[in-house]
Amino acid sequence: MVDAQPTADEQQQAQPEYNPLNFLKSPFPAPPPFWKHFSTANISRLSEIQSSTSSSDSTSDLPYDLALLLPPPAPQFGAYPAFSRPNQVHPQADPPPASILLFDPAAPRFNPAVTLTKLTKSLLLNFLELTTIMEVNPSERQDKMEDIRRLVINVHAVINMYRPHQARESVKEMLEGLLEEGRREMEVADAVKEKVKVFLSEVEGLRNERVVGNRMRDHVNGHGNVDQQDDDEDERLTEARRLWRVVHEIAEE
Repeated sequence: MVDAQPTADEQQQAQPEYNPLNFLKSPFPAPPPFWKHFSTANISRLSEIQSSTSSSDSTSDLPYDLALLLPPPAPQFGAYPAFSRPNQVHPQADPPPASILLFDPAAPRFNPAVTLTKLTKSLLLNFLELTTIMEVNPSERQDKMEDIRRLVINVHAVINMYRPHQARESVKEMLEGLLEEGRREMEVADAVKEKVKVFLSEVEGLRNERVVGNRMRDHVNGHGNVDQQDDDEDERLTEARRLWRVVHEIAEE
């Protein structure tokens, strides 16, 4: 008698319950236990099933070992654990309290760029002092580390205050670049326009000269001859070459 194959639900119940918090308590946590199901054979089976079924079909019918290969949906609210620490899905950066700030953002002459430069230099100086303390007396490092922490918080606060100004300056620079590019294109178009005007005036002058010359020759000779027709053809070819030369110059510009 052939034993019945376990269903997907039975396979899932037979697996040990996976709790992320149990695997993230160490500094270097082990990978989740279902990594063993990420084999070449399972990946091939999943690809065959996905290619043979439409995207509208539910994935609940997949075997347990294949369902683990599909990425879980991203959390929409709440928190998710990472290295034994909860992280908010939608974090909200609260402004630091006024007692920890080393500057007055409401001051009339407050300049974020200058303040950020001063804080950065102070941060470098405090880090240098920390290295000296760690060399001489490491037990006194806590106060200096607290000073560095306060400086870092102030640096982040100034950066967040500077973001709207930086965004406006970036948009302003982008618009100025577009205007400058438009001016250059207009200058090129005006230059090409002048070249075309000069060429058209020259063509018109040659055409008028040819008409006058033909009339004079017809008046003297009474009729045209073969040489006259050849001269007219040469003039037309010369005008065509000059026209194509101007067209090529316009295309290259």
